[in-house]
Amino acid sequence: MMERLLKSASSVGEHPLEGDPGADLRSTVSAEDQGPLVSILIPAFNAEQSIADTLRSAVAQTWRQKEIIVVDDGSTDQTLAIAKQFEAEGVRVYTKRNEGAAGSRNLAFLLSKGDYIQWLDADDLLAPDKIALQMGELRSHESKRLLLSSAWGRFIYRHDRAEFIPTALWCDLSPLEWLLRKMGDNLFMQTASWLVSRELTEVAGPWDARLLSDDDGEYFCRVLLASEGVRFVREAKVYYRGPGVAFGSLSYIGRSSRKLDAHWISMQLHIGYLRSLEDSERVREACLNYLRSSQIHFYPDKLDIIKQADELAKDLGGQLGAPGLSWKYAWIKSIFGWRFAKSAQQKLLRFRWSFSRSWDLGLFRMGKRMNKLALATSKALKRPQGQYQRITASALSRRPFTIVPEGPIISFTFDDFPRSALLTGGAILRSYGAAGTYYASLGLMGRQAPTGRIFSPEDLEVLFAQGHELGCHTFSHCHAWDTPPDVFESEIIRNREALSKLAPKASFHTFSYPISVPRAQTKERISKYFACCRCGGQTFNVGNVDLNYLSAFFLEQSRDNPEIVKSLIDQNQRAQGWLIFATHDISDDPTRWGCKPRFFEEIVKYAVKSGARILPAFQAYEVLRAKSSS
Repeated sequence: MMERLLKSASSVGEHPLEGDPGADLRSTVSAEDQGPLVSILIPAFNAEQSIADTLRSAVAQTWRQKEIIVVDDGSTDQTLAIAKQFEAEGVRVYTKRNEGAAGSRNLAFLLSKGDYIQWLDADDLLAPDKIALQMGELRSHESKRLLLSSAWGRFIYRHDRAEFIPTALWCDLSPLEWLLRKMGDNLFMQTASWLVSRELTEVAGPWDARLLSDDDGEYFCRVLLASEGVRFVREAKVYYRGPGVAFGSLSYIGRSSRKLDAHWISMQLHIGYLRSLEDSERVREACLNYLRSSQIHFYPDKLDIIKQADELAKDLGGQLGAPGLSWKYAWIKSIFGWRFAKSAQQKLLRFRWSFSRSWDLGLFRMGKRMNKLALATSKALKRPQGQYQRITASALSRRPFTIVPEGPIISFTFDDFPRSALLTGGAILRSYGAAGTYYASLGLMGRQAPTGRIFSPEDLEVLFAQGHELGCHTFSHCHAWDTPPDVFESEIIRNREALSKLAPKASFHTFSYPISVPRAQTKERISKYFACCRCGGQTFNVGNVDLNYLSAFFLEQSRDNPEIVKSLIDQNQRAQGWLIFATHDISDDPTRWGCKPRFFEEIVKYAVKSGARILPAFQAYEVLRAKSSS
């Protein structure tokens, strides 16, 4: 089956499968984070209106160890063309002839290399930290048989208005208890809410291509049977498009004979799965409730299935009973019959869905126009606000210091202290006989952050052993302008206390302001803790400077143009100044705040060649202070 899927994908010529798809993927992962790779797998069919948003939510995942695979199921609209626009962002796009969602999912899994699998339909969205939060739960659990679920909410167009309504499935459960609640109370979990290990996925087997509806329900029953249980991660979120059953979608059964037949197959499999775990009275009662709540789908068009369901109910020790309609349609049934009443019910539901969709679309478009207006206004106000912040930050609460020329000095500093900054960036510095300064927020230690995996306690030992400097960056990575000065100071004290517990002999001597320029009061409050404090400015320090507000040049802003950086090194050499470089991660696949190793090494090599002394920030300050006081 899988070989046939591969042939069907390559035969259309849109994206030939040459060699091993995803080969060398792991080799491109930088040294800072060898955590599990997560494959985000997206089947798509005629999803031109939503797939761009879906892919943006996948690309935006803060869990950096990921691959994103789209399998287009022979769409007749612009789905494939839109998906291909994301290939520059690392999304791999394949296409095959139309065979259904199950075939697309099976092919996507075959093409994937991930240790964990994130299924995602082409009209749903993931919160940016959805995968990261679920992966965080695995740190204390070694087993690959643990199944992870998350909260999910319904929306149509405005995902910020999604309704998250907890059910009895929103908790940690054993496979038996989960299936009992699902079938006994007629509940479900949205497909994208799950995060599944590759081991579990392989044991569960492929998606069942026979099932045109509730294929995900049947599939995850098999995953559950192979698992040790469900761990629910409440903070992780999924946005499920649709106010209920989306008409025209796979989940909508309607009066389609093929879908009704497939749904009955799925129901029988569900019951068999649950009874394989336990065949008790409570299990049989849950199965009876499941049959009773679903029989309305089949009556009166599929009397053969109703007959089979009744026989199954008797085998379970109960009676199916007559299907019921709400009072809104019961009177129609009594006058015009079952078929007319069901038709009226479906037409009313369709009308309500159409109205809800149109209403929400109107509000969504209105909101977009308002957002554009607000953005334009914000931009108009932001420029003078930014100028005010920079002027006050540089002009007030100064700690004057004069740099006496005695040869150029260059310092390489790393904000946030991602692991790659030490393991890759630090190795490059050491190869040239140099050391750097790493500004750490100890509250982020060991976490996955937007700049990559943050340092571990073991990394601190390596840092000190290799002669690098550890600088302060507040405990919780606080915004230097938005945080009240007293709170900001308390975060520095908290970071110092955390360091004293981790490394009693170590101390912070220099500081880097996180995210923004500081308030004048903040500069004044923290100056007593540090020899010097660094900000930005994209220039070097020369002549009269402010030790509370030293300038730095962020390398990532010129990572595609090393000549700009080299020119600044030359200027610093002629001015006999102190040039402080700053960046974050050093990776073959850097964040937008980081650099690639090749670029970083090119700059380090040029800095050494310029004749400048390459020193960590505090050592540089000590050298300059000694010269200034002599």
